Amino acid sequence: MKKLYFTLALLLRLLTQLALSGSIEVTDPNLMKQAIDFLNTSADFDTMYLTVPSGIYTTHDTLFYEIKTPITILAKPGLAEKPIITHSDDSTSVLEMFRIYNDLTAEGVIFDGGCKETYGLKYALRVGNSPDESIHAKEGLNITLRNCEFRNIARDKDYISGEGHALYFLKNINTVGKVLIENCTFDNISDEAIRMTETEKYATTRCLDTLIVRNSTFININAECVRFYADTDVNTPDAYVLIENCTVNNSAPRFCYIKNNAGTQVRNIIITNGR
Repeated sequence: MKKLYFTLALLLRLLTQLALSGSIEVTDPNLMKQAIDFLNTSADFDTMYLTVPSGIYTTHDTLFYEIKTPITILAKPGLAEKPIITHSDDSTSVLEMFRIYNDLTAEGVIFDGGCKETYGLKYALRVGNSPDESIHAKEGLNITLRNCEFRNIARDKDYISGEGHALYFLKNINTVGKVLIENCTFDNISDEAIRMTETEKYATTRCLDTLIVRNSTFININAECVRFYADTDVNTPDAYVLIENCTVNNSAPRFCYIKNNAGTQVRNIIITNGR
């Protein structure tokens, strides 16, 4: 009986520690969507650790992953290889991995739109309202991407004429807070790697407060690495945009296209084998 009490007490202690940590470990790569859905509905958990090195974390669900509450996705420390995230809907109706309505932090993972487990995704991360407008992107949401890789983003794996973007802002985004992209790699993207240009299609002063892209590498990008539009009203404050310490190889002639955003800083860019 004492042994049973001891076991129950130990289990209760472990569960308490887990709840206090606010994190879960995803050890089965086929449960990616279930893990995200759990975090979306849990008041105690907001972080997931992906534990399988080179594991392909995916789902066959016919809906993209939704970020409805602040969520952090991390590779478990000490993994020999980064975990891979994709989406494997068999009907090919899902064009994106993630629809982002709230804060997202991702670190140490690969977003692969063209691996063997998928048919070819058009978007990795898409920020905006839900398709039926029942969920609106939170004003002031923040996105942090560190030590991540975005690769093989092209619809139907057509890297010549198919469309594809690593990070894409939909219309009706009203002032996202800060987007920080640091120490990331973008490889084999069939359009702009980072595209935030829908401000010309709806009324907004600006789509975000701050955009920082630094210490990152762009390889084989078919359009601009960064494309960003502000509004045309000179009386409204523009976003703080800083792009620095980036390397570009075998990509389209224009590294970035920044429109109507005064004070944008672009510095320390190395470009090789420009098309």
